[in-house]
Amino acid sequence: VGGRATRAFLLVYLPVMVLPSALATGEITPSNLRVAGLLPFLYLFPAAGLWAVVEFAVRRWGWGWDRDRDWPHVRHWPLFALCLVVMVASGVQTATGYFDHWGRSAALYYAADGDMAAAVIFQNKSKPEGMPAYVASRHYRHPTAAFLAADYPAIRWLTGGETLVFPPHSTGEALLLVPRSAADALPWMESLLMGSGATLEAAPPGPDGRPAFHAYRLTPTVLPTPTRPLTVNFGYVARLLGYDVIGTARSGESATVAVWWQVMNRPDAGDYGPLVRLTDRWGFGWGENGPFHYPAEQWTPGEVVVDRLTVPVAAGAPPGAYALRLGFYAASADARLPVLDEYGGYAGTYVSLPISLTRTHRPADPATLDVPQPIGADLTGVTLVGARLDTPERRPGEPLYLTLFWQAGAGPRPDVTVTLTLGSVTLYHGAPVHGTYPTSRWADGEVVADRYDPRLPREMSAGRLPLRLHADGQVFDLGEVTVRSVERRFEVPALLHPLQAGLGEQVRLLGYDLAPDADPMAAGETFRLRLYWQAQVEMDVRYTVFVHLTASDGSIVAQRDAFPVHGSYPTDLWMAGEVVADEYEIAIPPYVPPGEYRLWAGMYVVETGERLPVSGPSAVESGEAVLLRTIHLTATGEGVE
Repeated sequence: VGGRATRAFLLVYLPVMVLPSALATGEITPSNLRVAGLLPFLYLFPAAGLWAVVEFAVRRWGWGWDRDRDWPHVRHWPLFALCLVVMVASGVQTATGYFDHWGRSAALYYAADGDMAAAVIFQNKSKPEGMPAYVASRHYRHPTAAFLAADYPAIRWLTGGETLVFPPHSTGEALLLVPRSAADALPWMESLLMGSGATLEAAPPGPDGRPAFHAYRLTPTVLPTPTRPLTVNFGYVARLLGYDVIGTARSGESATVAVWWQVMNRPDAGDYGPLVRLTDRWGFGWGENGPFHYPAEQWTPGEVVVDRLTVPVAAGAPPGAYALRLGFYAASADARLPVLDEYGGYAGTYVSLPISLTRTHRPADPATLDVPQPIGADLTGVTLVGARLDTPERRPGEPLYLTLFWQAGAGPRPDVTVTLTLGSVTLYHGAPVHGTYPTSRWADGEVVADRYDPRLPREMSAGRLPLRLHADGQVFDLGEVTVRSVERRFEVPALLHPLQAGLGEQVRLLGYDLAPDADPMAAGETFRLRLYWQAQVEMDVRYTVFVHLTASDGSIVAQRDAFPVHGSYPTDLWMAGEVVADEYEIAIPPYVPPGEYRLWAGMYVVETGERLPVSGPSAVESGEAVLLRTIHLTATGEGVE
């Protein structure tokens, strides 16, 4: 095994074979399978060392073989004895280490999924055929269970061990298995199981004497209830039953809730699951989580799911009243389940769960924050650590997003008043955190992320303007903001179909143009509709425009919902009296049967589904939508020539 090339090969071999695992970022690292190429390396270096000893013995004492003499010879015995001693000693040491120490170690048992294997073997022996089994696991569809389980399709995976599912009445009892590797939330699970009809089936010990897994028999007859009941219908798929707040939500740490919901029906996408976002009273997001705990492809109607959701809270989040916006989201379809009101109407995509946030026990280190513009200025009792300007370019009427980072000093401190100016325009004046958390209430050393979203005046002129902060008699430059120009029209154009329909005293629908402007139309055709809106007041809400083509029973056969002007000119930018031309392209599906259909238009708030009420003498109104016209449809290809 001599030679420089051989030794160079051995030295290069090690880092090259480590690369497949080292480059597998974002996955399970280190990966044992990806470093399988290192196995020969484990034998080459010991063999090279042993061979070097043999060569030394041959050179030093003449141990070796003589090709002219028969084997064995008396000169061979010392070398033979040395090799035999080395092999026996290393063999005994290897066997002892492998079987007595490594093979029996608790660490190996759990690292090699021994707890999961034991749980699956218990399931094979104890679970009647057809009974569902809920298995908590670090991985979805654990490969160990796939290899060992006798009834693998009956297993429903509670990935992460943060979910508890009670079976529906139609299936009766079920088995719950919680291996040690997924038992971090077991005390929380047991606190709920104690209030149900569940019974502990087994808790066999592992190599360390502690239970390798816990097994429970679940029953749907007696179920615990949430401490904060709340009923919300998510698209006839899931019914929210309530929620619990677990522990204390703290800034820079986490907020944890247990969400209770029942499966009504299985949705089209198989990866629907809860999505929760922590927001303050001004709508700023401070944390989000959408775990893959119990995906919809496993749901069975009637199941009651209790999902423990932990949301990381950004450092510097001011204490106070917050809300967790809960919805159901499927990444594969990029879709959310709609919230439905008592009449089955659209009411948004999430429900807000109130929660309070307290300050952290340990203030954040300002060096760990995302502060692109450090300042480090000392004011009376506080330090302005820095700022982050997220919107260096805005249009008149759009909000400007800015974060100021503060740190409280030691001892009592007076209240600091801040003033934000853009050019000569004052955007904000008052105490930090929208005036709700004055500096006199801050704890010593506390770090506060102070977020602002002031709107630029709609009449503001275009240009590049300095953004400045005035506080404690000092002025700080926070950067420059480019204000873009906006073309506005206040004259009413000639309209092919004039109307006079008011929407909630916010907007007036002046009329519309239609192309092709024909009756009847044919199924499969596409027509363009241009709506003419006029703002009655300046609005702070972004209303969504809807255009619906409905059948006689009210069902929608074609529609478009969007912010005005293809999403580029929302209503919160409009000035009072401004006229906005807003065009939509509507494709009528070819399968729509011939008949009489109605074309409607209106506006609503996407977060809640609340529509602007309609009024006015020049249009036939439904109360929440303007009837533009009646359209007669013929079969595909039978339209007017």
